[in-house]
Amino acid sequence: MAVWREEQGQRTVELDHPDLRGQVTMARNFVDGRDAVAETHGTAIAGIIAARAGNGAGIVGVAPQAALMALRACWQSPVAGDLAICS
Repeated sequence: MAVWREEQGQRTVELDHPDLRGQVTMARNFVDGRDAVAETHGTAIAGIIAARAGNGAGIVGVAPQAALMALRACWQSPVAGDLAICS
């Protein structure tokens, strides 16, 4: 399942990234029910956790054998992109 937001052209977790291919087993949006969502730091955090070793790209995560669930429970502030808002 691709998690995508057309307005920004970014994925919450880039599922086809060479370091993350096959690492994300589930993606779900609890904020507003849309399948299409985006946050700028999701792929980076996923990579730090579970980037695959030996693929010739990027880094190796701290747990490269881990399976990830991309669960969105907060959203980025439209004013200050580095801040998250949670209900």
